[in-house]
Amino acid sequence: MKTVITLLISILCWNKMSQAQNTATGSVNIPALQSIRADNLQSSNIDFTKLSDYHDGVEIKSFCKLTIKCNYAWKLKIQVVNTSYNGKIPVGVVSVRLPGNNKYIPISENATTVLVCNNDNISNEYLVNLRIDPKLQFNNLQSIPFNLTYILEHQ
Repeated sequence: MKTVITLLISILCWNKMSQAQNTATGSVNIPALQSIRADNLQSSNIDFTKLSDYHDGVEIKSFCKLTIKCNYAWKLKIQVVNTSYNGKIPVGVVSVRLPGNNKYIPISENATTVLVCNNDNISNEYLVNLRIDPKLQFNNLQSIPFNLTYILEHQ
């Protein structure tokens, strides 16, 4: 009798376990994650203290830190935005250099691609070096206010 009850319980448990195994189908929607943050690490006032600065330009290393969080392949564009200067800022007056580049990339009022990432990491940080090189193109100006606009796009 004891053997029959044990066998019966084993068969019932096996039957219930086989009924508990099902396959569920569905879909998972993962929204696009896109975030960019620019933190100035240096003063936003760039001073030309020597006469040679006007000819050779001024380099500001680690001007800002960019933190980009994105879950797809992306490209970063930068453009100069100036609301107070009449006329266009000549190309090459403002240029940037990001890690991995040994040359400065000239920035203008048209968005310029400066970095492309295939998204090996979802979160990335970059230090941006800035160069201001007026080449004596601005006469009788004491200050030239401008903003850098960072644009993150899908590749």
